[in-house]
Amino acid sequence: MFATTNIERIPAASPTTASTMLTEAFVTTLGRNSPSDAESQASNTISIYNLSFADRKILAKGAQVHICDHQGITICQLPHALFRAISTKKELVKPGNQPGIITLPENLDELMIINLIQHFMDLVTWKQHARMLPSYESTYHDLQTCSVGEYLGMKMYTQHIFNWYFASISSGHLPGYSDIDAFTYVRTIPGEALFQKLVNFVAKLDFEDSIPDPEDYQEYLQTNQHFREAVAVAKAKRQAYFVYLERKNREEAAAAERAANIAEKNKARVKMAKDKAAQSKAKWEEKKKAEAELAARVKAKMAAPGKKIWKAHEAGYIRRIYGKNVPT
Repeated sequence: MFATTNIERIPAASPTTASTMLTEAFVTTLGRNSPSDAESQASNTISIYNLSFADRKILAKGAQVHICDHQGITICQLPHALFRAISTKKELVKPGNQPGIITLPENLDELMIINLIQHFMDLVTWKQHARMLPSYESTYHDLQTCSVGEYLGMKMYTQHIFNWYFASISSGHLPGYSDIDAFTYVRTIPGEALFQKLVNFVAKLDFEDSIPDPEDYQEYLQTNQHFREAVAVAKAKRQAYFVYLERKNREEAAAAERAANIAEKNKARVKMAKDKAAQSKAKWEEKKKAEAELAARVKAKMAAPGKKIWKAHEAGYIRRIYGKNVPT
């Protein structure tokens, strides 16, 4: 079972903040004196917990809103001003309807609806010190409370409970099978979000053969078809993802090997070209050196007195440079 969250008293709001919230709460018709959209949105971020007890008591006045089940039967009611102060979904009650009516879907627990509304009614009638909504220490009831809060636009007041469950699963806490039942059967937006979070976590453990009680787990899967099928889908996706990763890794390794081979061949070609250039340069330098030595010998021989006997390569040099034929 999941643990409870710490409940703390909330500091009071500033006079300006309280005034904004109270003004918005008592606007029930549209007109020139209605708050701007910016003011209305700002009031939605103000918590009733931040109001003084005197300001909260003002919200207990005025016309009532009837909250009805899917068959139209009234479950509970609260002042319209209070609803506008705590809900971001003010459009659930149409302006001008007396009494205002909110019809709930069939999948919400009536007791959790009554208890949530009573929590706020207590804050505007007799509870002087505002405290956050406590956990029920029951997964089903907590999920239903979060679901009611989400549907009625009061998620601000139930989000801490949702966050605790989300963080618990994220941290690797594996809930008991009765808790998994609760996650399975609360088919609401918050319920589905936590259910999918749990399914992905369990599918990971199952895929890695890390379920702590595999025999009990397999027995439980036979009793919860929706959870069993969801885990199977999640495992299949994880398997497909791992197949994709393996293929991707193989392709990347092959591409890297091809790139390395190409780089090696390019490196060899560059080296070969450099070696060839170096050899050509060496040959050219050697030829220049031999040419210079030949020129020096020819010049020295030409400057020497007496009859000259020229070697063939010397005669060739003289013919090439001076345009003369000399005897060899």
